[in-house]
Amino acid sequence: MANHTPGFRWSEEKEKYIKELLRKHPDTSLRELADYFGISSNAVRKKIKKMGFTLRGLRAGEFFIEPESEPQEVEMSEVWSAYEKQNEIKIAKHKNDGRYIAEFPEEVIAVSFISDQHIAGNNIVALKRMREDAELIANTPGLYACLGGDSIDNHIKHRAAVLAARTTPGDQYELFDYYLSLFSDKILGVITGNHDDWTPQVSGTDVIASICAKHGISFSSDEARIAAYVGDQEYRLAWRHKYRFGSQMNQTHSPKQWYRFGPEPFDVGVVCHHHETAIEACIMHGKQTWVCRPGSYQINSSYGRQGGFNDSLPACPTFLLYPHHRRIIGFPDVRDAVITLNAERNQ
Repeated sequence: MANHTPGFRWSEEKEKYIKELLRKHPDTSLRELADYFGISSNAVRKKIKKMGFTLRGLRAGEFFIEPESEPQEVEMSEVWSAYEKQNEIKIAKHKNDGRYIAEFPEEVIAVSFISDQHIAGNNIVALKRMREDAELIANTPGLYACLGGDSIDNHIKHRAAVLAARTTPGDQYELFDYYLSLFSDKILGVITGNHDDWTPQVSGTDVIASICAKHGISFSSDEARIAAYVGDQEYRLAWRHKYRFGSQMNQTHSPKQWYRFGPEPFDVGVVCHHHETAIEACIMHGKQTWVCRPGSYQINSSYGRQGGFNDSLPACPTFLLYPHHRRIIGFPDVRDAVITLNAERNQ
């Protein structure tokens, strides 16, 4: 087999030579062409195939077929340039995803962080408490909610869990749709958790995003940040479903490290996922900052029992935000916060 000639490049003249030779002498062998160009038979075979010729007929010397139109070769530089432009758009979109601005009147408001509903029928999930909390938020002036992911149980990814489930993911999405309708006007934003993400991972379709769009609710995956203006006072609210540095011994360790290692500071930072309520006010960069983890409406599960996890409390940490000057008061649950919120707004 001939060695590839150093610096050899295919050109229009060489392709033309192959076409004319094969028209006149269709029984020409790959070896002859390889010897003529000083390259390997395999290189000639690849080129002829790329030109659209039928190799079997060529080798047999019985017939010759060529494409109706010339194959178009795209320069790799053009391919790179096209992807480069697309990726710049995706980077810009990525940097803006989950970032919102909210403006409120000059009155005390409260924001409740709700997560890990794990909505499912015939399961160990406190649907009654979930509905009551949603209705409480809907009916309380100045009270709003941020949803932190794992809205439905959605064991679409795990066969054993699917078999053990009492309702299908489709049923659970319908229940989630109804749940949002109870207080959609009060929801500032929704993010996804790992259970929600299984559907787009498996099917490429984000059903949670579609349901939120139906209700006109802001949606983003994994994380969201809101610059909330209460009157002229700005508060930075940030929440995400999971973050690094998790600790079973200190549940607020993860959101604290998010403040330290994340892209920017916040006034209230929330990390969900662990199903264990925790809330803490701490001094960060010379000012009081609040961090927390919401509880879960999924009181327990077969996974939780097998792992030795205690029952969860369906508690939703809630924060009062005051106008004119920076003042934040945190409560472990929305029902406690409503008492103070109503008192402050009715003075």
